[in-house]
Amino acid sequence: MNALQQKFSDAGTGITVYPGVIDGTTLHQIVMSVNNGVGPTDDELRNAKVPVVSSEWMIVNFQLDDMQTASNDPAQIAAMDQFKKDLIVFQNRVYLEGKVLYKILPIRTCDLPAGQTAADGLIDVLQRVPGGGYLMGLSYAPDKSHMGADCRTPDQATQDAYVNAIVTPIVASYNAVNQQVNDCKTHPENRPARDCIGITPNTP
Repeated sequence: MNALQQKFSDAGTGITVYPGVIDGTTLHQIVMSVNNGVGPTDDELRNAKVPVVSSEWMIVNFQLDDMQTASNDPAQIAAMDQFKKDLIVFQNRVYLEGKVLYKILPIRTCDLPAGQTAADGLIDVLQRVPGGGYLMGLSYAPDKSHMGADCRTPDQATQDAYVNAIVTPIVASYNAVNQQVNDCKTHPENRPARDCIGITPNTP
């Protein structure tokens, strides 16, 4: 996560990476600390006055408590079910706060058959949770030759590719949004009207 934060800082962005990792236990504690774990209602989400342009971009590295046990293990299945429930509440709260959420996908490991690793299970959960953010990271499983003797330890080339797959598109989006806001404030006539809804032009 430090490498990610440094990359965003080097790119001159104000993007903040959530420190550390949010595992299943931590996620559940965060969710339960507010309103006894009850998330926003459908009406609250529908009627939310969220900003056109978010003031904060959250980049979060989620993990299961156990990132080694197979995803088809009964205890792991139960853990992933709870993780999904908590993540829905977490995402909905982030939405009401007007923040953009980027969820980092784990690097797929090869210590178990494809589709059965803990990383595969977590990726499946992150992909299936409705709405509420963007998924960032490698969309493919690295070749075994890049994953160490234990098939769980990515080499430097894989780590670099992983970080770049996260940073490059987010920085591009960040810069595009900043350009949109600047244009709408200074020369709104140069943008389609829909781009500037909710953005107040500068007073001459």
